[in-house]
Amino acid sequence: MNKLSLLSILILMLLVSCETHLSRSVIEPLTVEEIQSVLAEDPSFEETYRTIKLIRDTYLTSELEQAIFADLTYKRLIDYLKLTSDTLKMAQVQDSILIDWEYDYGFYLAKLDSVINYWEGYKRSHSLNKYVEIELERINRDYYPYSREVRKTNLGFRITPISGKVERIVFGYKIVEKGNEEASSLSDYTRCQSSTSFSAPVLRYWEASRADLEILSDKSVEALLSDYTLYVNVEEIKIDGQTMSVNNLQMPESVENYYKYKDRSEFLRKKYAEDLIKEEVYSDYISESLYTLNAYDSYLKQRDPLAYRFLGLLKEEDMLYDLPNL
Repeated sequence: MNKLSLLSILILMLLVSCETHLSRSVIEPLTVEEIQSVLAEDPSFEETYRTIKLIRDTYLTSELEQAIFADLTYKRLIDYLKLTSDTLKMAQVQDSILIDWEYDYGFYLAKLDSVINYWEGYKRSHSLNKYVEIELERINRDYYPYSREVRKTNLGFRITPISGKVERIVFGYKIVEKGNEEASSLSDYTRCQSSTSFSAPVLRYWEASRADLEILSDKSVEALLSDYTLYVNVEEIKIDGQTMSVNNLQMPESVENYYKYKDRSEFLRKKYAEDLIKEEVYSDYISESLYTLNAYDSYLKQRDPLAYRFLGLLKEEDMLYDLPNL
């Protein structure tokens, strides 16, 4: 018998030996020699065995729990892990799930524009800006006495009541470079308030926020407004004894959140857009992320319910193996 034939026989014996070891139930520990035999063929088995041992020693402590998983073999679990770690296959699964979601729920997104347009009109018709005109008229700077450094910058707004006597007003302003999207979150606005009554145009000053100092620098009002847009939003106003507030617009929470967070990030815009659809368009709407998560979880469970259940015993802090989201 030549050396090549002998080597082939040895390799075959090793493979058969590994198959024999791996055909046993995961509730049965392997001997040191058996583990060494499998590792010689598959070094990745080290982490797999650590995970199996952790589950067996921690969660399969009674005869009943062991009986549930008695039919789950090492090989069966390894095959399941290989399937779920196949990135190409899992990408195909996710693509298929997204196609299903698009067919079942994607068309509801097309209705989002009409919902937003409705609430845009609602906001405009109920806007408190219609009671006053607010214009930036002056930029005054105070300097330190012994240098030309600016100590404080004050903005002078001319406020003109449209009708009635304004007894109190709270408004916010935001300076945005032209070409950029308007930031609609009221929390991003610099707030100004006045409780001194007026029934004719008045000029009132407020100190500029630190965030705007660099923008204002040494610009005149004309220079500032040529490069930047000044957004003004009246939040509260009291006219002839009647107080009105944006808090009384009574818009649904989903609409409020959408306007508040839509310019913060694409993730938040999408999240609150989907909340808006669920509340205003279709109450049984399922978001793309939730649909994908549930469908993916269902796919993993269907591939091998017993292996899925076994790995599901792991808690997040137990994770030793790069497992899928089970």
